[in-house]
Amino acid sequence: MKILVVNKFGFVRGGLERVMFDEIDALRGLGHDAELFATAHPENLPHRFAAQFPPYHEIGVAGAAGPAAVRDMFHNAAAAAAISRVIEEFQPDVAHFHGVHRHLSPSVLFAARATGVPTVLTAHDYFAVCPGNTLLRGGTVPCIPRRCGVRLYGAAMVYRCVQDSVSRSALAGLELSYQRVRRAYERGVDRFVAPSAFLAGVLTDGGFDPARVTVVPNAVPVPQGDVPGAAQRAGFLFAGRLSPEKGVDVAIGAAARAGATLSIAGDGPDAVRLSQMGGETRFLGRLASEELSALMRSVRALIVPSVCVENAPMVVLEAMAAGTPVIASAIGGIPEQFEDGVHGLLVAPGDVEALAVAMRNLESDDALVERLGHAARERVKRTFSLERHIESLLNVYRQVGAS
Repeated sequence: MKILVVNKFGFVRGGLERVMFDEIDALRGLGHDAELFATAHPENLPHRFAAQFPPYHEIGVAGAAGPAAVRDMFHNAAAAAAISRVIEEFQPDVAHFHGVHRHLSPSVLFAARATGVPTVLTAHDYFAVCPGNTLLRGGTVPCIPRRCGVRLYGAAMVYRCVQDSVSRSALAGLELSYQRVRRAYERGVDRFVAPSAFLAGVLTDGGFDPARVTVVPNAVPVPQGDVPGAAQRAGFLFAGRLSPEKGVDVAIGAAARAGATLSIAGDGPDAVRLSQMGGETRFLGRLASEELSALMRSVRALIVPSVCVENAPMVVLEAMAAGTPVIASAIGGIPEQFEDGVHGLLVAPGDVEALAVAMRNLESDDALVERLGHAARERVKRTFSLERHIESLLNVYRQVGAS
């Protein structure tokens, strides 16, 4: 089977791209021909069709987006023409889209459909129903139930949902309203893939046909080798973006109450404020994947203290695959990833004391650390294996007409 994979970035920028490149590698390993179409970002890896990628426009940094970037958010004619040329040359059996909103725009969906190629889109976040992508009202409070409607998203400006900016929130709300009023995603996508049942429910609540949404959980490879025992582990780890919605301040406060050492791997806009909170906290900055993997295998547990509505965090599965227990907020799709008390521990989001209690329990109980870690690793092998994930994807491709 030939699969054209489409995403705004052609390098590993975050969890979305990790999932996407794992899928590409696995598909190729099974003998399928998978190629990527993206924007011409300077950090892209080498790709077969790179010479035909449309220009990349920076969106989301300080300052206003340029006129070309704003125009292309609504309809990217260059991207539509480029993907049409690539499809004509490559002749894929299916086009699998990931992050296309704003940089590529739904214009690439229509271009693919015009050629008769079946289209699949994985929703890695809430971009199809939330101008801020995060389902956070005002950028801080979970927006459940959603304040925006099914087609119109003016509430984003009222609550300043994008970077606490009226202008950016208005632009994002206008762009999504434009796409939803003209039913861009409904008309351009044959099948939506949701990594969690929670996200699938959000899409349905946002007006999408549940019959066209299939849940395919994310997957991670399981590292080879033995899992370190509890006696070889010390301290706790947070790994991710340092921004308010990730609840890192909750983890720092809980570690101080528990008398535990917390290592923080990552960077982001909240780094300076967090570094001033004190406690037994080590700020390591952004680590290479090999360093992070080694650190994850050396701690008592990974802490995921999110106060935002997480979909299906890859870092949770990565820790579980490494045999490391996870203490996480019971929010969004996280409770679908593991069972409380069986594969890890769930706590109420924002509850410093509950998180501190969970950390103390794992700090003092070697048997609990090993039991949870072993069960978590086995759960990944059974439920979140890359083999199972790819077979589910291939079934989706076949259902939409790919051969």
